Amino acid sequence: MVKYLICLICFLCSNLAAQEVHVAFLGDSSTETSYLAKKDHIDQLMAKSLNDHYKGQKIITHNVSRGGATVQRFMKKGGTYETRCQAKIKHIDICFIKFAGNDESFFTPAEFKSNLSNMCKRVQTDYPGVAIILSTGLGYKDANWWKMMGKDAEEPISKKYYSQIRALAKEQSFPLVEIYYPQMEERAKGNWDMTIRNQALAKKYYGKVITDSSKDEERKADGIKWFKDGHPSENGMKLFQRCMMKTLTTSYPKQLPRTDKH
Repeated sequence: MVKYLICLICFLCSNLAAQEVHVAFLGDSSTETSYLAKKDHIDQLMAKSLNDHYKGQKIITHNVSRGGATVQRFMKKGGTYETRCQAKIKHIDICFIKFAGNDESFFTPAEFKSNLSNMCKRVQTDYPGVAIILSTGLGYKDANWWKMMGKDAEEPISKKYYSQIRALAKEQSFPLVEIYYPQMEERAKGNWDMTIRNQALAKKYYGKVITDSSKDEERKADGIKWFKDGHPSENGMKLFQRCMMKTLTTSYPKQLPRTDKH
């Protein structure tokens, strides 16, 4: 009887594990968002959306992003990828990769694309069968800039760096999460508030990061400078969530893919 119960428990545990899908988010500070409440982090937002949509699977999310990271810095020996991803996450079935914000300051567009391509190859080697999904990101301009330039203006980071992400996704047949253009569409509708406020000014005046419009009236004297920060706010993360879910449900409408390494 005891042996039977042990076998039954093992079977049930095995069956439960067979339904697990591990989704990882690799990126820089705009994916890590350590300045936001945990409930607004992308792994938390996506965990709820994914489990609500894919009822027959148990989706487990992992955010192993690191503020200040470039692709090369993230992947270097002893870096974030090795210490926080490879060393701690045994299985990854789906891997979102989102960089560019810091890379544009250190690498040419061609170098960035090469680094990103090498990163994807490394992830595929370390996690055989993983489904890689690349992602663009937000634009960095404030409401006044968009009013001056018009809704069709495209920022250098999109033309030079996000374009490399789009090209690599097309070449490798990776699904792509397009965030930049949906953001532009939202701004054209008047929904421009997707980023936090200038961190240096916020900490100077209030001793903390300001993530919404609550202090905009008080900081009118700072003008455009008050809005100059490219990190996503709670509203920005909700846009990320919608765009990621759109890509996933389009690519995998009924069930998320799993590797055979569980």
